[in-house]
Amino acid sequence: MPVVIDKNGEALKAQLKILGAHIGTYRIDLWRDSDGSGGPSAGDDYERTLKEYKVQDSASVSLGPAPGLVDKTLQFVWVVRKDPGSNQPSTVRIDLWQGAERVAGFPVELDVPFPAGQRHGVFQASFFVKDGR
Repeated sequence: MPVVIDKNGEALKAQLKILGAHIGTYRIDLWRDSDGSGGPSAGDDYERTLKEYKVQDSASVSLGPAPGLVDKTLQFVWVVRKDPGSNQPSTVRIDLWQGAERVAGFPVELDVPFPAGQRHGVFQASFFVKDGR
């Protein structure tokens, strides 16, 4: 899913929330989309981590100035564990803002597809950032 921003606009902020009776943490990585695929792949170059696991998990985090994010891929990686006895489906909500304005198409809610019999896992979602001006 492309993320359309104003590259001359304000900095981006993001937040991932794990919904339901589940515990987890997440990180956000930035990739150069060297092969034009719109997501991290073998032909791309890892640039840097914008948010580490277990740091500011319950608050929005700055991703940096807009020009440094355009034509790159934001990769959200989360580790989640279902609480014992929970039968609730696992869902995450990813939200992006540019300044005080929510980015079009956000928040996004994604179901976490736990394999049968599993209570924990590592999952990811990627978003290609492009200039909408």
